[in-house]
Amino acid sequence: MKLTVALAQIPVTRDIDANEARILEGIAYAERNGADILLTPEGSLSGYTHEFDAAKMEQALGRVERAAAQAGVGLALGRGGRAVLQRAALLPARRDVPGLPHQDAAVRHHHR
Repeated sequence: MKLTVALAQIPVTRDIDANEARILEGIAYAERNGADILLTPEGSLSGYTHEFDAAKMEQALGRVERAAAQAGVGLALGRGGRAVLQRAALLPARRDVPGLPHQDAAVRHHHR
């Protein structure tokens, strides 16, 4: 089985609306190019900060999830969580890809 991954090399800002727009562009790109999943950078939705509007980010996440599902593109989406954790949402659009359950996992990372 072939799995095609699109990478969204996008700027990440503290502006959730701008980040959402870039992710939606990435979803459209992934769909046009036949990708199964779109990988976004760390903090790509919330911004690379622990100081973000959580309610606004959750609303944007809902819109991004719906757009990805409609496009048939899974997401490995970087978004903020607690200060010491980065959240990663793995949202597969294809159910026939083994080992890709729907997850929302805290990912510990270290900066050197």
